[in-house]
Formats: sequence, structure tokens, C-alpha cells
Amino acid sequence: MTTSAGSDGIYRTPGRAPEPERVPAPSLRLLLSPLASAACVVSVIAVPVLLFDAIRVAVLESSADTRFVPAVALTLDLLALTLLASPVWLGLIIAGRVAPYWSSLRRWSKVSYVTALFALELLVLVTAQASIMARRTGMHLFEPTLQHTSLAPDGRRAHVYRGGLVQCRYDVYVAAPFALTMKRELSATEHGCLSPAPHVRWSADHSIQLLDHDGEAIVPSVVMRHHP
Repeated sequence: MTTSAGSDGIYRTPGRAPEPERVPAPSLRLLLSPLASAACVVSVIAVPVLLFDAIRVAVLESSADTRFVPAVALTLDLLALTLLASPVWLGLIIAGRVAPYWSSLRRWSKVSYVTALFALELLVLVTAQASIMARRTGMHLFEPTLQHTSLAPDGRRAHVYRGGLVQCRYDVYVAAPFALTMKRELSATEHGCLSPAPHVRWSADHSIQLLDHDGEAIVPSVVMRHHP
């Protein structure tokens, strides 16, 4: 067998591949970084939802005539739903940040690591969702439900809400264009909740009327007068 001497004086056997360099095990900081990133995503989403819910409750408790527009509630609900995507984000971070450096780990070590991270992430997710649901269920259990929305020629929107159990009460809230809150303009009470919900008609003087499903005007029980 022939050998050749390299420039450094070390003899090497032709055709023999050099041994691959040993990849060090990933550090603890690197292993925990996906969980920290996913937890930050949950916090960034959950904290604004809880904050806006607290503000909404404060507004409702201070005056029953003021509510946030439906778009605000819809945005909060969509944000709460995006929390469910945090495990997907965790998997992407593991694949992109940790997987390239874990070749030195055994297969069962990898499985245990991934399982532990997803279990901890689910614990964080369930805690955040439980906090949101507990606040909303406790304070909005009998909250009126949106029935109809009507757009006025000047850009205002009238939202018809229905609430009550034995006697159905319909509240009409009006919001200015691009406003975050709306004011109650009138309320009407009907016996029973089996008939279709009424709708709003805008008059020429920009006032509103509540009409039943036959187009007949409903006499309001309360008419609010809001002054600028």
C-alpha cells in the first residue's frame, strides 16, 4: 500500500475520506429558544385582547348607552383565534433554528425534546385561552346579540341588538364613520322573541325608525337625545 506525505509531514492513505467533524450538542439556550419565541407570540396576542376586554367592560359599566362598535369585538375574537396557530409557529422555529444543530442527539432525545416543548406550549396556550374565556363568560353571559346593521347616507351605521328573555328588547346604537364606540339612540320592547328581528329605516332628517318584518313602525319605549 502506498502512502503520500502531505506538506505538514503527515502521511495519508490515498482514497481514505477524512473523518467527519463531531457536531457539538446544541446549547440549552438554543433548545429553549423556540418555546420562548412561541410564548412571546402568545403574550403579544393575548395581552391586547385582555386589555381591550377590560376597557370594554369599563365602558359598559360606566354607561349602558355606550358600546364598542361590532368591528372591535370581531377583531378581538379573531385575535383570540390566532392563538391556536402558536403550535404551528413553534414547529417552524424548531425546524429552522434547532433541527440543523441536533444531529448529535439520539432519536429518542429528539422525540422527547419536541414532545416536551409542545406540551409546555399547549400549557401556555390553554392558560391564555382560559383567561380570555373566563373574563368574557363571566361578564358577557347575557350580552345582547347583534341582529342587523344599516348604513346611513352620511356614513353613520345603526346596529340593532336584541336582549332579554321573556320580553325581547331591541336597542339601536348609532356609530359615526370610523368611530370605535357607538351611542344608543332608541329602545323598543316586544312580547316574545319568535318574530323576525326589526330593522332600521333612515329618515330624511337623519333620524331613525325601527320597523318590524311587515314594515310597520315600532313605537320606541326609550328615545335617547345625545348632544354634541
